[in-house]
Amino acid sequence: MEMKSKIGALVILAIFLSLGNAYAQGTAEEHFKQGIVYYKAGNYDEAIKEYNTALSIDPNHDVTYYNRGMAYAMKGDLNQAISDYTKAIALSPNYFEAYVNRGTAYFHKNDLEQSIADFNKAIEINPNKPDVYFYRGLAEGSRGGAEGNEGDIDKAIADYTQAIRMNPNYSEAFSARAGAYLLKKEYNKSWEDVHRVESLGSQVKPDFLDMLKKASGREK
Repeated sequence: MEMKSKIGALVILAIFLSLGNAYAQGTAEEHFKQGIVYYKAGNYDEAIKEYNTALSIDPNHDVTYYNRGMAYAMKGDLNQAISDYTKAIALSPNYFEAYVNRGTAYFHKNDLEQSIADFNKAIEINPNKPDVYFYRGLAEGSRGGAEGNEGDIDKAIADYTQAIRMNPNYSEAFSARAGAYLLKKEYNKSWEDVHRVESLGSQVKPDFLDMLKKASGREK
């Protein structure tokens, strides 16, 4: 009789533990969802608080780290954003969006090597996103421009071209490629891209146009 009582008590304890875990997970999800609401409203501090609470309940939720990283990035705290993207990647090694966002954060920190490495990994995971080629081109072009390395400028042009191939109306890629061609002194190609940007209904920065006019000796 005593043994049956002990077994019964253990069963009841197990039931309460399982219910407790289910409730904890549900609570984490509620805070996670509320964090999304705050984020969409532009209230990043409150979003971070909600994500903090969700992670205190469920510390192994990759998307919560990713979302908190985005909130920190919007606040300009790139180091904390990178930390959170890294935690998301540790939990999900093929987390495409986390690599893209971490690469972008590294780019804004001017850590171009890490930025390019993350974009490389993102393209390895999903090679069908033109934006990532564009972002990698920006990082390669910035590295080449800073170091006077024409090889990196060529890589940037190749990435912008790939982005354009995938999205023929990608005005930002045409504009960036025009800048890369200007660095290579290929002025006719730069003008062609400028005209393409304008044909898409976008504007080219006046400062860039002034530079291209002066360098090429042309007005249009």
